[in-house]
Amino acid sequence: MFICKFLFINKNMFIIVYSLYINEIQNFKSCNMKNSQRASIAYIAGKLISSKKRTSVYDYSQSKHIMFSGSITSSKVAIYEHDRGCHIKGSGNNGKLNLYHYGDSHHITLDIKGNTFKGYDFGSSCHFSGKVNNSSIAIYDYGVSSHFNYVL
Repeated sequence: MFICKFLFINKNMFIIVYSLYINEIQNFKSCNMKNSQRASIAYIAGKLISSKKRTSVYDYSQSKHIMFSGSITSSKVAIYEHDRGCHIKGSGNNGKLNLYHYGDSHHITLDIKGNTFKGYDFGSSCHFSGKVNNSSIAIYDYGVSSHFNYVL
């Protein structure tokens, strides 16, 4: 009751609090991984799951190939993304990798089980999941509730 009287008496305060609340909800829902982060994850997961020896991934959302060099094993990732000129490195075991994206200065977790994977991008505060089928990789970005497709 006190809060209602306070908000009623001071409607400017109510508007400010309401605006901050709405802004916070919009920020929570608007987490969005960058295209380059999704493409890097697709490349790493695709190579680990499919065992294909490729040096690029085709990103259908950007309509272009993204080139990589370096090495990827089940316990260590050390690659260079030529498009952005940055390294992505990390390590792990049992299908769980902890990666660091040097171009965006943040961590990414990647958990691989069979031909599926999931993880969390700390830079955008977004979860993602995906599946690899032969050379095709599909990633679902929970931040934008959308699928993104790639091919090795």
